[in-house]
Amino acid sequence: AVFPGDVIVADNDGAVCIPKAMLEAVVKEAIEQEAFENWAMDEVMQGAKLPGLYPPNEETKARYAAFRAKGS
Repeated sequence: AVFPGDVIVADNDGAVCIPKAMLEAVVKEAIEQEAFENWAMDEVMQGAKLPGLYPPNEETKARYAAFRAKGS
């Protein structure tokens, strides 16, 4: 069900309905996911292999956390 205040997001891959009560949490998570994916893409461009990078293993999560802690 879609209710007033819910947000619909769509692209060429499909659509999703985000309930109004969850919007803030979903946006926060989406921003962080986008930041990680940009970092991962940079890693691949520098020669990193995908296994362990995406999806991230514990080592990759620690490297990404260190990258984020630097203010990047």
